[in-house]
Amino acid sequence: MIPRRRRPVVAAAAIAGVLPVFVPYERFITTSAVADTFALLPWWWVQDHLISLEDVRWAALTVCLAAAALFVLLPRRYALVLPALVAAYFVATAFVVENGRHGLHVASLGKLWAGIRVAHPDWIDRAVGSDAQVAFLWTGRASAETLWENEFFNRSVGPVYDLAPTPDPLASTPVERGDDGRLRGPDGKVVRAEYVLADGSVEVAGTPVARDERIGVQVLRVGGPVVLLTRIRGLYPNDTWSGRTVDYERVDCTGGRLSVLLQSDPSLFRRDQVVVARAGGDTVGRAVVPPAGERRLTVPLRPDPDGRCRVHFEVASTAVPARIVPGSTDDRELGVHFSSFGFRP
Repeated sequence: MIPRRRRPVVAAAAIAGVLPVFVPYERFITTSAVADTFALLPWWWVQDHLISLEDVRWAALTVCLAAAALFVLLPRRYALVLPALVAAYFVATAFVVENGRHGLHVASLGKLWAGIRVAHPDWIDRAVGSDAQVAFLWTGRASAETLWENEFFNRSVGPVYDLAPTPDPLASTPVERGDDGRLRGPDGKVVRAEYVLADGSVEVAGTPVARDERIGVQVLRVGGPVVLLTRIRGLYPNDTWSGRTVDYERVDCTGGRLSVLLQSDPSLFRRDQVVVARAGGDTVGRAVVPPAGERRLTVPLRPDPDGRCRVHFEVASTAVPARIVPGSTDDRELGVHFSSFGFRP
């Protein structure tokens, strides 16, 4: 065995054996470990099945001190036992990392479920062919997994165009909607695409060819300029709450009907909310929205000479949550929820 006079070896083993007790396991044993700290996943498994989270540090200390003692006391003729034990530990922990309750397999299924909920992850390639080009239109409404998973499993998903800041560190192009509905890049040129993948918060001119209903995205055949048919002003960013007025505009419009789902909030309003819709100065619809209910307001769309249909909504009363709800810091002036817009030609 290692001679006792080799004090540096004993000191190094003792320090290495004690150091793990200072790791803040309560802080690090969490979902982030699945992505960046595989070595903690076996201890998460131990915490799930054998001990409490508070006891993990003491279990780790016991195991590490035992390993340090074995390192110091093991006779030299059995030295190969040490790397064999390390290899066995790596094999056992790799199995937990891959197949455990918090392992990579479960995490990858969760990520896939968050981004794709159809039978085949390559559903876009199956619909348009892997050699096609599908532009992803990022609005900020869908989850980041929707972008990442569809990019990963479908060769046809190519350029990404941003209407809102994207969480994806990969290359993308910021775009803006012009008054004519066409998307334009930083150089002012109209964006053109063969196909577009977009969520339901925007209405892209094109023919639907495939959709993921449960995620709320669809692929449309565009074959030219990318046109957003509608523009809605008056809603707060990434929200369905309105202020006092909301304006709806549709380009390339030949008429039809617009259906809007309206909802109130009993924590802000005790009386009915009145919403009036006007087009061209004429009142075309009116809805009374109860505090705890919802109403659907359907109005006709009439095209202007420039081929656009416009509707102006006015909310009779508004409220500021910070002035009404105890503890609220929301100082926005809120009217009603414009939960959805539906167009029928």
